[in-house]
Amino acid sequence: MKQQKNVPAENTHIKPELKGIEILSMHLRPATEETTSVSQYNFRIHVETRADTTEKLLFSIVHVEVLSQVQSLVLGGISVSCIFALQDFDTHIQIASDGKPRLFEPLAQQLNDISISTTRGIMFSAFKGTPLHHAILPIVDSKQFQTAL
Repeated sequence: MKQQKNVPAENTHIKPELKGIEILSMHLRPATEETTSVSQYNFRIHVETRADTTEKLLFSIVHVEVLSQVQSLVLGGISVSCIFALQDFDTHIQIASDGKPRLFEPLAQQLNDISISTTRGIMFSAFKGTPLHHAILPIVDSKQFQTAL
């Protein structure tokens, strides 16, 4: 029988260390009159969390699709992984029987905030000089996201 650890209710002493940032994928729809005339955008954002228990790392992966507001046409997208180390990893992270990490909400929210903001900056840089140059990811409240595990 596997023992379960109690996950702390507060993260006041948890300070994740950003160990790396990786662009996992990026795509742009070929420029056409339909795609270059877009001036307002919608964004579909999905955040997932993975863990490497051997290396004691958490991966917060942000997937963003940029859509035209009028036609809901997917104009491009990007997936960015932010890699975090935590002191006392085993104390703060539970690994479920399916191998997926379980984070308590304050920590999940903190990692989402950092990862979404980091993705915003990477998008701005990666899309510079393309039809998506002005598709700036808005500031979002990460409380509205459920971390997909």
